[in-house]
Amino acid sequence: MSRATKRRRKKKGVSSEEAAVPKPERATDMTRDAANTAPRVSADLVAAVSSCSTIRPHQLPFFDTMSKPLPTTFRLRPNQSKMNDKNDRHVRLVNNFLQQLSTFQESGIVKPIPFSVENEMFQSPLSKYQLPEPLKDLLIEYSQNGVLARQELGSMLPVIALPLRTGDCVVDMCAAPGSKTMQALERCCGAHGVGHKVESGKAGTVLANDVLESRLDALRSAVQRSGLLSTERIRYSLVDATQLQLSRPCDAVICDVPCSGDGTCRKDVHILPMWKPSSGNTLHSTQLAILKRSLELVKVGGYVCYSTCSLNPVEDEAVVAAALVSSAGTAELVEITGLTHRKGWIHRQGVHWWEVADYTEGKVIEDQSLGDDDDGHNDEIPKLTWYKTFDDAMEGGMDGAVQSMWPGDSTKRAPLERCARLWPQDYNSGGFFLALFRKMKQMD
Repeated sequence: MSRATKRRRKKKGVSSEEAAVPKPERATDMTRDAANTAPRVSADLVAAVSSCSTIRPHQLPFFDTMSKPLPTTFRLRPNQSKMNDKNDRHVRLVNNFLQQLSTFQESGIVKPIPFSVENEMFQSPLSKYQLPEPLKDLLIEYSQNGVLARQELGSMLPVIALPLRTGDCVVDMCAAPGSKTMQALERCCGAHGVGHKVESGKAGTVLANDVLESRLDALRSAVQRSGLLSTERIRYSLVDATQLQLSRPCDAVICDVPCSGDGTCRKDVHILPMWKPSSGNTLHSTQLAILKRSLELVKVGGYVCYSTCSLNPVEDEAVVAAALVSSAGTAELVEITGLTHRKGWIHRQGVHWWEVADYTEGKVIEDQSLGDDDDGHNDEIPKLTWYKTFDDAMEGGMDGAVQSMWPGDSTKRAPLERCARLWPQDYNSGGFFLALFRKMKQMD
C-alpha cells in the first residue's frame, strides 16, 4: 500500500498489517484451523500475478505455493548414547513412534521427505494448526522425550550440507532459535543410528552465538526442553557475529545469517505486506561481514555453510561472490555433496547475473478539489526500479548501494552454480539458499 492509503487506513483505525492480512474469525474447536493458518490470500495473490504481463506461466507454481500455509515437517533424532540401556530405550521409543505414525502415513497425512536417506525426515501437507489432534499430541510427546525435532525443511539443510564428524568443534554464528545448533550437536557428539557411526573417545562441542541476550536465553530454554542427552557439550556466546573471537580455529561454521526472510512468507504473515527491496539491500553488507568472519574462524580444511531463508541474489550469490573475492584464494566454493548425492534431492543452481531493485514512491496523483481524505484520490504510485550496475544505481540516487551487490567480472568466473536454491514448489516448503565453502589456506 502507498503511504496515502496507509494514512487513510490509520484514520479508520486499521493498521497496515491488519489491512494486508485477512482477520480470522474467533477461534473455536471448529474454526481453529482457519483462524491460525498463514495469510489466506492464495486466490488473490495468484489472480494478481496471473494478470501481470511480466509473469510467465512457469512462475505461477511458485506464487501458488508461496500463498498457501506452510506444511509441518519433522525429523527423527539419531541415538545419542553409547550406553546400552539408554541406547535400547531410544530404539524402543523410535519404534513406538514409527508404529503410531504408520496410521497417519497410510492415510497420506504424513510422508517421508523424498531425499531422506533412512526415512528420518517427514512432512505433512497440513500446517501445524491443521494437524489432527492425535497427530499433534504424538509430535509433542516425542519432541519432549528427544526422539524427534520439529524443524522446517530449509532449516535442516545447512547441517546436512556440512561434512561433520564425531568430535568436531562447530560454531553457529547466529544460533537462535537453535534448531541448527541442536542438529549439529547430534552430529558431532557421537550420535548414531541415522547413518553416523560412533567414534569412541571423541566428543564434539558446539558454540552457539547470538547478538541478543533474549534470543540466547530462548535458545538455552529450547535446548533444555529438547530431551538431548549431550547438552553439556554446548557453549554459549553473546557477541556480534562480525566480532566473534575463538581461542583456536574450529572445524566447521554454520553461517545462517539474518536476512529479509522473503522465503518465509508461508510462515510469517508479516513478511509479504511489509516487504520492499531495501529489506535485503540493507542487510547485504552485514551478511558479507559475518561470512568473511566465519571464513577467518574455521581451520584449514574446515567448512563454512552460508545460508539464508531469502531467495534474493543480493543476499545470496552477491554475498558468496564477494566473500570469494575477499578471501584471495584462501577459500573455495565446493559442491554440496551431502545433498546433491542424495536420491530425490532437487535444487536450482546459483545464478551468475542479476539486477538490484530499489523502491521509490513515484509521483503523486492529486485532486485538489477533494483533498487528502477517505474519498479523495490523492495517492502515491509505488515504483520498483531495477539497476543493472552499481553506476546506474549511483546515477539514479539509490540509497545504501555498495559495489558488491552487483555481479562483476569475478562473478562470471566464480563457480556460483555450486550454490543451491530451494524453490517452495520443489518440496512444498519455504524458500532457502545455501553455499558450502572449504578453507584452503590461511590468509597471508
